[in-house]
Amino acid sequence: MNNLVPLNKQEFKHLVNKVNNNCVPVDYFRKNLFNATIKDSYDLKIKKTIYKDNNLEIKVDRSLNQKHRDLFSLLMNEKKSMVSDTGTFFIKTRLYQLAKKMGYKYPAKATNYIDRLLTDMKKTIFYISKNNKRYDHSLLGEGYYDEKNDEYIVEIPSATAKYSIYTTGVSIPQVYNEKIVQISDNKAKLKALISFLLSNAKLENGIYFNTICNKLNIQNTVKNPVKSKFKKQVQENLELLKQFKIKFEDDKFYLKKEKCTFYPA
Repeated sequence: MNNLVPLNKQEFKHLVNKVNNNCVPVDYFRKNLFNATIKDSYDLKIKKTIYKDNNLEIKVDRSLNQKHRDLFSLLMNEKKSMVSDTGTFFIKTRLYQLAKKMGYKYPAKATNYIDRLLTDMKKTIFYISKNNKRYDHSLLGEGYYDEKNDEYIVEIPSATAKYSIYTTGVSIPQVYNEKIVQISDNKAKLKALISFLLSNAKLENGIYFNTICNKLNIQNTVKNPVKSKFKKQVQENLELLKQFKIKFEDDKFYLKKEKCTFYPA
């Protein structure tokens, strides 16, 4: 993919519509990019496959968590520049503002942590192989920070923007996204579950608990029955799930009403 080649009129119109509607590729929520934990981020010795079929394979080279998920989703709702003819655009925000939205009691003391989370995402590279061709793109591009005025600008590179053109996008209403962000750290798996379900069309026939665990890579170990603990947490938080129109019944999750807006590839 040549990132210096301008978008054609249809691509440009499609991208601008997605950017203006705070759209995120559904792949980011459906395909285990953000692990269902709050553990630290680190480089992966072996790239993680987040999707694979006969024609397409997507891998990433860094472990991200639900803190990254929260920050990324908030970032997509911040002020954006005009989209360039090659697809590049910039997001302007303040680290204090992001820390406050993420619920930190002392946002001024959390700005360094927010900066570190953003750096993690700049280091995260997608490796996309399709029809025997491969291209790479980062989750976030270069950043600029004016510490005195707390002005932070981050680039969404052309390749990253172009990826969103050719994938289905989802726009989570701000009120729902803020509710997800406010879910406590000890419920990271529930946060990942809700993000996954909302990034799908209405699930009238339901999706089994074990299927969700496979999608979110929630697996038992010899010493830790993770799935059993997760199911218990789900059953203890049915009222929380109801806030997002999600029902858990007969070992299945149902999305009773589609709450997000989807934008086609």
